[in-house]
This record gives sequence, structure tokens and C-alpha cells, in this order.
Amino acid sequence: MILFDAAILSLAIDPRSRIPSDFRTGKLIPEARERVDALIEGLERDGDVILIPAPALAEALTALAEKAVEMTEQIENRSCFRIKAFGKREAIEIAIRTHDAILAGDKREGVEEPWQKVKYDRQIIAIAKTENVTAIYSTDEGVHKHAKLWGIPVLHLADVTLPSVTGPQQEMFDETEPTAPISAPTEVPGGSAGPTPGEAGAETTKQDEASQGKQATGAAVGTEEVVPTVPAKSEAPASVQPAGDAKGSS
Repeated sequence: MILFDAAILSLAIDPRSRIPSDFRTGKLIPEARERVDALIEGLERDGDVILIPAPALAEALTALAEKAVEMTEQIENRSCFRIKAFGKREAIEIAIRTHDAILAGDKREGVEEPWQKVKYDRQIIAIAKTENVTAIYSTDEGVHKHAKLWGIPVLHLADVTLPSVTGPQQEMFDETEPTAPISAPTEVPGGSAGPTPGEAGAETTKQDEASQGKQATGAAVGTEEVVPTVPAKSEAPASVQPAGDAKGSS
């Protein structure tokens, strides 16, 4: 279970809320709303509970007074949120803490802020202690100081990691269509390269070669000079004699 202070809650529910500064650098927190959204999404996904102290809720709803009831209902309808009132146990914790600080000679415990602010911050810390939260998320320097004095881990919104660009969406763009392996060209008669048997286009190549062969044969027949064949003269049979000789003999 973790706890949100008023500034974190305001960023979550009020789009007009002021972007807080990082008290460690004095600069505005970059992408503050995106960090809050990412934080809530991650905690909700992991099944964690986000505790909202009633004093912090009151502060965050001040700018949304006209729809304070509606916003409170929306918060309560989210399974990851739980609103916690300042009650008897918290009052006792603060009474003991303040008494001990006064006896030690400094009721503010070294936190140099107005007394009213010190009392408000202690209410947030007392709720965190009685509910045994594992961490407090805050952008307030006073809350950070009091949480450390009470021994409760406190984290800054500026340290929340934004979702990486290399998520599922980025991986999808990085994926490339698998390409078919390219086979080395094989030599075909005549020295030209062509597809190997079994590859796409091999059958077409064979048909093309056959067609080209037929065309070449046809071209050769059409252009070749045809020489007529003349039968050779045959010699007369030896037994045949001239006609005059035949009559004389008869």
C-alpha cells in the first residue's frame, strides 16, 4: 500500500492543476501528469492499494468544489484507491510526537515551515504510519522531511520512470517481413544465369527456352536455300542396239 499527497492526487483528477516544481532542482517536473498516470497504471496492474488521506483529498478538491461529490465517487469507484479519514489513532500519534518534540526543545523537529503547515503535514504522515504504507509519493519538501523523521520511505514524482518507448508498440514497428532466401544463380546453356529447378520461374524459363528453340529452327528453315535434287543420268543397257542395225539383221 502506498500513499498519495494532495499534489499527486490533484494531477490525477484535475487537468487544470498546477504542475509542481521539484524542490531539489527548482525546475518544473517534466511530464508530471504522464508520470502520475504511469504510476497509477503500474500500481493498479500490480494490485497495490493507493491510500488517499482525507486532508489531502480536501485540498485537492478545493479547485473542484462544484463537483466534489462526483469526483469523490469516481475515486471510490476505482478499486485501487482507498480514502482514509484522520481518526483517533492518528490523533494519538500526533499528540505523542508533538509532546516529545516540545520536550526536545523544537516542536517543529527542525522543519522550517509555518506551524499550521507542520500540523497539516503531520496528519498525512500519521495516517501513513497507522496504515503501515510502504511508501509515500509526494512533491512537497515538508512531507519529505517529516516522513524521514518518522522513518517512512518517501518518493518524489520526478523519480517515477515514464513508460519506455521500446514497448510492445515499438517492437511491432521493428518487426520486418521474413524474406525468402536468395539462391545463387545457376548457369544455363549459352552462359546466361537462370533460376534453378524447383524455384519460382523455372518452368516458365523452360517454356521460354523451348519456344525460342522452335523459333530459331523455323527461322533457319525459312532462310536456307533449297537446292532441287536432279536424278543422275543412267547409262543405256548394253543389249539395246540402234534401230537400223536391228532391221539389217532381220
